[in-house]
Amino acid sequence: MKNILGFFLLFSCFLNAFSQNISPRFKSLLDQLPPSQRNIILSEYQNAVSTSSPKASTVSSNDPALSVESPRDLKPSSNSDENYAKNQSRSSKLLILGELESLIEQDLEQSKLKLGTITLKQSEDPLAVNGRTLILDRIYDLEEVLRNIRKRQLELVEKETKTLYLEQTPDLFPFGYDAFNRNLSSSDYERHYMKDYNFAIPSDYKIGPGDLLEVQFYGQEEAQ
Repeated sequence: MKNILGFFLLFSCFLNAFSQNISPRFKSLLDQLPPSQRNIILSEYQNAVSTSSPKASTVSSNDPALSVESPRDLKPSSNSDENYAKNQSRSSKLLILGELESLIEQDLEQSKLKLGTITLKQSEDPLAVNGRTLILDRIYDLEEVLRNIRKRQLELVEKETKTLYLEQTPDLFPFGYDAFNRNLSSSDYERHYMKDYNFAIPSDYKIGPGDLLEVQFYGQEEAQ
């Protein structure tokens, strides 16, 4: 696209100007994008830092860990330090990507409004054709950046959900398994046999190894 060449020229300036201020996590996200898209994000980041107050933006260049706290940032006592650091890093990256997504969406909306205005003036001003082409290129680049941001968000969410503990459904054992197939220690042996295991069983229960069958007969005469 025509404006990509301009982005390449501006990229070195942006990178030198912000290399001392950009947080390491933000820079690591930039390094994963193509140069042309990286320039757009740097431009959006520059506008956000220069026009917003400290309370309005969570993408802080002076705070590598971000100043926004969320429930998932609280360290659980059961997690190791390594897992906690990974989870916090993913959470911070998601916050940064969310801010960038919002900035790109705003710029994209403004570019589309400009495109509509230029399209209306195109019949009156032939020179407006060049401006329309530039805005179309800009919209294309912004949409491409937005797709990459959302793709990266999805990857981070997938990694985070894989770390969640999923409780496994216990295996289903035959009726009476707990009564006849327990590994008893000396401490609970007596307590186990003091428990009342006289309970009804299903009519389709199949007798197997380890079952004790007790048959009781009542009456004084045999039935013919």
